[in-house]
Amino acid sequence: MTTSGGGDNGRFRAMAAVQAIFERYRILESMRPDGHVDYDAHVMQNVRLLDAGPEGRVLYEFEIGPRYSNLNGAWHKDKNPSAGRTS
Repeated sequence: MTTSGGGDNGRFRAMAAVQAIFERYRILESMRPDGHVDYDAHVMQNVRLLDAGPEGRVLYEFEIGPRYSNLNGAWHKDKNPSAGRTS
């Protein structure tokens, strides 16, 4: 895919810049105290960079699994419809 403002070279540089953010995150993650888990750890470990452009556009892939559900079931429906209900 060619993006405006730099063609394939611009895309390559943008992808490298975004990847550098993830690499920096991993460095910081390795400095955490034992047993410490940040809220963003699962996201940063599982998000997949698909594309980036020099204009600032970034495309990721990330599965919103059951761990990201909420009490009203807006994102995921439990297989047991009565699960979590109090009445």
